[in-house]
Parts: sequence; structure tokens; C-alpha cells
Amino acid sequence: MHPEPRYLLPNSVHEIDGIGPTVALGQERGKLLVVTLGIDEVVNRHLLLVSLWGSPDGAEFGDSPLTIFRPRQYTGMHSTLLNLAGRSDLNFLRVQWQIERHRKSNHEPMFHFRVFFQQSGARLGSAVSMRSFTQAMGAPKWSQSRGHAA
Repeated sequence: MHPEPRYLLPNSVHEIDGIGPTVALGQERGKLLVVTLGIDEVVNRHLLLVSLWGSPDGAEFGDSPLTIFRPRQYTGMHSTLLNLAGRSDLNFLRVQWQIERHRKSNHEPMFHFRVFFQQSGARLGSAVSMRSFTQAMGAPKWSQSRGHAA
């Protein structure tokens, strides 16, 4: 069983700048994490700026973010690595976002998005398990017919 992604911000709609809830790192403290920003809907190409902040006590998050996603104005999934190996002092994370208006737009900005993280390599475990299963069962017939080794 591999750990499920943990949400810093659940799937939600935002029209103004904001700060997400404080999330305890727990077992992911001091690990290499994959942080993903998923944008499902954007109204009229406004810009979404998302940053990730860390704290030792859940109250003070410092003056600069741990990482910043590139500004986004389209839907999609965007991931970045966050290496906390040298930051054993951090026990909490939170996400912060700013929405910048498109200067030629009369529409109110709106983004439907989420931010989640999981330990790097968590998704690889299932791929490795499938490879082990395939090797135990023998090579598929098509690979044997093409001269590939099992």
C-alpha cells in the first residue's frame, strides 16, 4: 500500500487571493516531496500565482516561500519537487495564492484548483510491483516473437 496524496488545498473555487490551512508534515518531514497544482477551470486567462510556505511551529512561516509555481493561466496539472532533506526544522506546510487580473478583461477572475503533495517515488512503487509480476509470469508472447529477452 502506497501513501495517498495529501491535500494542502482541497479542490475549490477562488476569486481572490488567499492562504490555505496549515498542514502537519508528519512522516513526510525531511523528505523529497512532489507538490502538484491542479487547475480545473480558469475564467478569461487571469494569472494564478501559487507559493508553498514552511513553518517549524505552524504559526511563523517566514519571509520567503519554499517554492513558487510558475504563473499559470490555463488548466492542467503542474508538479514541482520540494526537497525538505536539509530542512528538518519544518513541521508544517501551507499554500498561498494570488490572482492577478488580465488587464484587458472586464470579467471577474476565478480559478478552480487544488494543491496536494506526496513523497517522491510513491507512484513508482506500483510500477515496480507490476514489473515484478510481469517478470514472474514470463515475457509476453509479442516480446518473445520479436527476439526480446524476458
